[in-house]
Amino acid sequence: MKKEKKRMKEKAKDPVLETADHAIKNYEQALRSGLKLQEDAWQSWCSLLNQSAAGPEWQNKVTGAVSAANAVVPVVQKRLEETVELMEKNARLGAELMKKAVDASQTTGIAESQSKWMDFMKTYLNAAQNNVDAVMRISSRGMESFLNLAQKNSEFVRPQGGK
Repeated sequence: MKKEKKRMKEKAKDPVLETADHAIKNYEQALRSGLKLQEDAWQSWCSLLNQSAAGPEWQNKVTGAVSAANAVVPVVQKRLEETVELMEKNARLGAELMKKAVDASQTTGIAESQSKWMDFMKTYLNAAQNNVDAVMRISSRGMESFLNLAQKNSEFVRPQGGK
């Protein structure tokens, strides 16, 4: 009788976890496709600007701007990679939390149920704190990178006629 109940619980969990895993994989694939599309578009624009047959003065300005823009790409890509890594971690953690919640909701004993819900809440609160820390870290690195690039390429950031 206990084995049959256990099998029923496992079967009840499988569709939920399977759906969550499937959703996570689709989300990750869509995110990666979007990043690839942006990277390809950026490279196409840079290639088009580099092959332009415009006058030498305009060509020099564009080449300088493209060099500055090309310096931005690795920095932005690094921040995007950190963001994707955080999102992947959160997707896995979300699936784990869902599993813990399903498991806790299917527990019949009060003490065991309370223990599982406490574990769920502890995991949830730790995840929330880790997310805040990670987002702050990624944001501060992004701002620092932006300021460094702006200082290095100030001639392209300064308004015309400015000193």
